Amino acid sequence: MAEHINRILKQHPLETKTADTDTLLVTLKVLQTGKIHFIKVTSKSHNKNYEKLLSALLKKSESKLPILKPAIKRGMPVTTQFELPVIIKN
Repeated sequence: MAEHINRILKQHPLETKTADTDTLLVTLKVLQTGKIHFIKVTSKSHNKNYEKLLSALLKKSESKLPILKPAIKRGMPVTTQFELPVIIKN
């Protein structure tokens, strides 16, 4: 997943008026079927520009994501939600 997000950022660099380094938390949900949904993007410094830009890019590319193996609990696939940190150096 980190490689996918990295590829998106290389294809579409985030351009903002500020020259900051920031950590974005990408909240993801992997459904029982293995399909991935991006829930939200939050910035540790509350930079709304980064949040909006990355969120829009991820939502556009959501349909291109591969199907993952879902988490297993008691032998059954379950939905899992987690946060992936993304460091932006501008």
